Amino acid sequence: QFMVRDTGIGIEPVKHRSIFEPFSQADSSTSRKYGGSGLGLAISSRILDLMGGRMWLESEPGRGSSFYWAASFMQVAIEESARPGDMEKAKGAHIPVRVLIAEDHEISRSFLKQLLEMRGHKVTAVSNGREALGEIEIQTFDIVLMDIHMPEMDGVEATAEIRRQEQTGARIPIVAVTADAASFREYYIAKGFTEYFSKPIKPEELFALIDRLVTRRVANAAGSARSAQM
Repeated sequence: QFMVRDTGIGIEPVKHRSIFEPFSQADSSTSRKYGGSGLGLAISSRILDLMGGRMWLESEPGRGSSFYWAASFMQVAIEESARPGDMEKAKGAHIPVRVLIAEDHEISRSFLKQLLEMRGHKVTAVSNGREALGEIEIQTFDIVLMDIHMPEMDGVEATAEIRRQEQTGARIPIVAVTADAASFREYYIAKGFTEYFSKPIKPEELFALIDRLVTRRVANAAGSARSAQM
């Protein structure tokens, strides 16, 4: 059972049932004064019905409201990206590199940053593509892990701008990190990404991808240097 309490205007008892109906507000001026369309509680209540749960409230005018909901959940297997052993797997990196993470989900961003730092990498993490562009202007990175769906500027837009600003020569590896199906891989490659990586994060596969891309970049840089000397 869960409860959310506010200290707002409160709701008269006679309206406790009606506010769970679509497009219903506790007061006709609510949408004008506070925003909203009167759909949030109706949608939440319907979702709980489908889950076999229910929602109810306790409230009185001028003293705020307490919304309760209850449902039953089955225990499920822990996702690969959240296994306790992941942090142990992360230790022992051979080639520390500078990694930029652009990911809007706070928990995913924090987990990925910690995972890579324990691998020995130096990590900068931001929440959208615009912030990623700002970091690239002031720092040098060996690889970028770019989420696709982000607010303000998404991963595709940010990658296009990074490629536009890059000078001719070696390009920074940018990995599209997304839950989109693997069939989108070629689409993202065509949009300027170096590689595609599917969520949920599988640490060993991510480490191998980073090592491979960085090694390839170092080799390409060395080849360019030899060609310039010749």
